[in-house]
Amino acid sequence: MKGQHSFIVLCCALLAASTVRADVVNGGFETGTTGWSIAGQGTAHDASFGVTPTHDTWAGYIENTGNGTIPAATMESLLHLPTGTVTGYVSGAPTVGTVMWQNVSVTAGQTLTFDWNFMSDELNEDPIYDDFAFFSIFGATAGFQTAPMLASRNSSSFTPGGPVGFDGTTGWSTVTYNFTITDTYRIGFGVMNVTDGGHNSALMLDGISIPDLPEPSSLAVFALSAPLILRRHRI
Repeated sequence: MKGQHSFIVLCCALLAASTVRADVVNGGFETGTTGWSIAGQGTAHDASFGVTPTHDTWAGYIENTGNGTIPAATMESLLHLPTGTVTGYVSGAPTVGTVMWQNVSVTAGQTLTFDWNFMSDELNEDPIYDDFAFFSIFGATAGFQTAPMLASRNSSSFTPGGPVGFDGTTGWSTVTYNFTITDTYRIGFGVMNVTDGGHNSALMLDGISIPDLPEPSSLAVFALSAPLILRRHRI
């Protein structure tokens, strides 16, 4: 039993030391928007809003109307995006919206995962009012990595309805992004009004995480040591 106990302790110690962490602060928005920087209109909602969060009780929420919303150029500056990124998503002219971001240290091989849900009150308006949402990743050393559009008013994934104030929603979807360079990254999310400044659209977010990555060197030591330990203590 003594040998078995020593082996278990060693296993735990090795495994505890064999993970690389990149903790997203409050990725489930259970403490509101703590840990996130926001330019524009952002908050957190529970299921009483009309959309059930995918993780626990709360989900993040940013919208493209209201006080403090910002133009495309300011979005690009705050998220460190190349000039023209936000104005290039759709054919209409972006007006104002909201961005939210957080800086996270990441090791190559780790993966960002998040759930998103885009909703709009533009579906009964002309398609030129093509409000949209996107996410972006920029590395302090690696530079611009990606900034894909998640959805727009003209996307085919809408279903009628949604929470009060909206006439369509995409429903929840999940995105994953694999980091290939170790760096500190600015992870950003944005939602933008197009052509007008009214008829609200919004992006909800939940479960934003970068799961721990096993460290191969520590696991290799464990793999090589385990047979010797087992033989010695005859577990």
